[in-house]
Amino acid sequence: MEIIDNLKWRYAVKQFDSTKKVDNDKLMTLVEAFNLTATSYGLQPVKLMVVKDQALKSMMVEKSYGQKQVEQASHVLVFCTRKIGRDEIVTYFNTVKDVRGTA
Repeated sequence: MEIIDNLKWRYAVKQFDSTKKVDNDKLMTLVEAFNLTATSYGLQPVKLMVVKDQALKSMMVEKSYGQKQVEQASHVLVFCTRKIGRDEIVTYFNTVKDVRGTA
């Protein structure tokens, strides 16, 4: 239950200390946790981008409704999704059927 309790804890950060950086091991743990997240039928319609470049983070402030935290954070995790159409779903399930030899 400790994990659930930890997930229930929330805190909205108003400002980051830009002199501190997220430890690479912790960052890689977050990336791995994201990659292991189950998605609908295994279609994986999501990608994770880790933004570290200061110039790019500065440009992102405007697109994030002026939230300065985007610029101050050592890393910004961007969750990207894509729409999946019927044809892609049919192709995916046909491939699974062929690989597994199921009807």
